[in-house]
Amino acid sequence: EQKHRISLYNLGICYEYGRGTDIDLEKAFEAYSASTKLNYPSAYYQLGMLYKHGKFVEQDKVKAFELFLKGAENGHSDAQWQAGYAYENGLGVEKDLVKAFEWYKTSAEQKHRISLYNLGICYEYGHGTDIDLEKAFESYLVAAELGYTKAKFKAAYFYDAGKCTETNVEKAYEWYTQAVNEGHTTAHYNLGLYYKKGKGGEVDHQKAFDLFAKAADNGHVLSIYQVGCYFETGLNGEINLEKAIDFYKKAADMGNKSAQAALKRIEES
Repeated sequence: EQKHRISLYNLGICYEYGRGTDIDLEKAFEAYSASTKLNYPSAYYQLGMLYKHGKFVEQDKVKAFELFLKGAENGHSDAQWQAGYAYENGLGVEKDLVKAFEWYKTSAEQKHRISLYNLGICYEYGHGTDIDLEKAFESYLVAAELGYTKAKFKAAYFYDAGKCTETNVEKAYEWYTQAVNEGHTTAHYNLGLYYKKGKGGEVDHQKAFDLFAKAADNGHVLSIYQVGCYFETGLNGEINLEKAIDFYKKAADMGNKSAQAALKRIEES
């Protein structure tokens, strides 16, 4: 029976993702369902994801939660993460931050990197538990070491700000750089400040500008303002007041007070 339920689950994976056969979501659903009847934890999770996203079946967040909870209770770390997420956001179940914290913690104990990150958030902001910055930092750091981009940014920020750890510019720079390489927008901005101010090394305005510009493309308001500053001052090698005003206006429209003040200063000059 053990081999049978695993085979059914694996068959579902083959049908869902087209591994060795054509994609057939109906057959995937049937295989997962049969595997859950034999109490296979991974099948509960996979079937729950079909219901959560309305993939082949009609979207049903309550049914998805019930499946995640069943998988969670059987020790499946992904299901535990999804159960925590459902409790945190009230998806298919009444919102309960304490239960969300508990499931994230249980999943994190299995080194689930997203749950480790979410556990860090719980400890940092007191969601479902008391604030504990030391535990938050520890959770972020483990998740970062497991490759989770958001956790890499958090680890960098804690080192950068000396938050519950000694300030370590070198480690902050390393984690920011990794997060930047994986597309984290705010990491682009923070690393840009490092280059702009020469924090931990020499000032490099071109690198700073390139980082701000990339983050600005993703709608990061502080970076949009910084790009405006560079076009106004020409520290990036190009003075262009028209472009500076355009970026200041974008940032100002998003509520950035520094950009609003810059526009007023230019208007009055």
